[in-house]
Amino acid sequence: MFSLPLLYFLFRHHVTAPLNVLNHAHEELRQGNECYRIEALPSSSDFVTAYDSFNTMADTLQHLRLENINKELASKQLQLSNLQLQIRPHFLLNTLNLLYALVQSHQETPAQDMILYLSNYFRYMFRSGNNLSMFDHEMALIKEYLHVSSFKYPDAFDISYQINPCISMVRVPALLLHNFVENIISHSLVPGRVIHIVFYAEYEDKTVTIQISDDGRGMTPENVEMINNADFHDIPDGMHVGIRNSIKRLKYHYGQKASLEVESELNMGSTFTICFPYDLEEKIL
Repeated sequence: MFSLPLLYFLFRHHVTAPLNVLNHAHEELRQGNECYRIEALPSSSDFVTAYDSFNTMADTLQHLRLENINKELASKQLQLSNLQLQIRPHFLLNTLNLLYALVQSHQETPAQDMILYLSNYFRYMFRSGNNLSMFDHEMALIKEYLHVSSFKYPDAFDISYQINPCISMVRVPALLLHNFVENIISHSLVPGRVIHIVFYAEYEDKTVTIQISDDGRGMTPENVEMINNADFHDIPDGMHVGIRNSIKRLKYHYGQKASLEVESELNMGSTFTICFPYDLEEKIL
């Protein structure tokens, strides 16, 4: 028969000591030492799995924490980029110059509409930040923008909408679609010709497809290839900021299955197609 001292020694060596190692390891994690791992070999084979489980758990926790930190940093960077994209000196100067011209020519109603649009624009931008916004809210601002743009470019464009009603329940990155419409007004209009804009949105098989088309100036094959390949390495940082930011935001909110592609020909127009996965039933529930 084993003597009591021997039993005590064996119990302490094979049970108490390994448990103390585990308790110490958990305390290290609790104190914030996320790099701590159990390196000692257990004195009992029964604790091999326990030590391995602790180390695996610690690795997973550290990975998740770093993943969350990186995701938060990405979110803040996207929010900053979006604010930098929206608060543009030339946008404000052009808008204020137009507003001044309307006031000088005593066009009170258009001037009031311009002031209301600017107010709604900045309210929408600062409230939304980098969050997702209801599609209908985005469309309301787009229609306001096109209305005030007609003051500067009368009879220069028209627009038609082909939108599946259920799209109204979809949430999209704030101002992302607005940027594409604004880009048409800024770069695709042709003097002396009416440009036709088509805004199409469909939901099918848990996928949202949005197309924004125009028959204006179009783009060079080089620019089309660059956008479709998302390869902006060889151009200055200040160029195509809106497209770069749009691609990043789509990937951030909807994952790698989200896509942005363009078809375009010079003097024939362009079609931007935005696709991303979206489960309306899940969102509604």
